[in-house]
Amino acid sequence: MVSQKDGLIDHNLRTIVIDAQGRIQRVFDGNQWTTDQLIAEMKKAMC
Repeated sequence: MVSQKDGLIDHNLRTIVIDAQGRIQRVFDGNQWTTDQLIAEMKKAMC
């Protein structure tokens, strides 16, 4: 998060899937991913 001179705040959007060992499985940047993609990564992370 970055504060701008005009008082607005810039931020990014990331969704991170963490595996059972606490490691990052996948990082989705922005909001262009689908529910099916997220579910697939979550299933992989559970193995």
